[in-house]
Amino acid sequence: MMVIIASSCAVRDFVINSRSDRKGSSGLSDRDGSVSLINTVLCPTLEVHGPFAHHLLRSIQFQEEFYRYGKGIVADLWSTNYSEMKNILLAMPSPSEQRCIATFLDCETAKIDALVEEKRRLIELLKEKRQAVISHAVTKGLNPDAPMKDTRRGMAGRGAGALGGTEPRNECVRYLTDGTHLPAASR
Repeated sequence: MMVIIASSCAVRDFVINSRSDRKGSSGLSDRDGSVSLINTVLCPTLEVHGPFAHHLLRSIQFQEEFYRYGKGIVADLWSTNYSEMKNILLAMPSPSEQRCIATFLDCETAKIDALVEEKRRLIELLKEKRQAVISHAVTKGLNPDAPMKDTRRGMAGRGAGALGGTEPRNECVRYLTDGTHLPAASR
């Protein structure tokens, strides 16, 4: 089905990191080049559709088998060589069915990737809104109708006048020492 080749790869070759602890560290090459000795390079034959192999060899089931056939003393020094990997049995549908499966998976993963990106943008917008709410509460206070008063602090400009005529630090000291904000053991 697939033939191992040297430490170089070509477009459409499948490259797998032989260190099993790096599950999912594999993919279909989109360029010619060289690879490190830790990689196993497979050249798909005509019976294997490259994008199908990409999905198949990145599947959890294959990754678990790949790990199971490996050897090592601890998880981060675990490797699966081609001599062990070639014993893994793979279900291989016909080339036309492989193309259909790969096309379907490419479309579905593209939709999922788009949704993930949309959620990332939404999270960024929510972070901006959160910061705006905090900034508004800090500068204007919780009462949107509170009168603004000059802070007499140069660049600080105008702030909420909700505290009346008292200086903010005096108000804070009063709140902290009035007993309502002290731990129960201190009261």
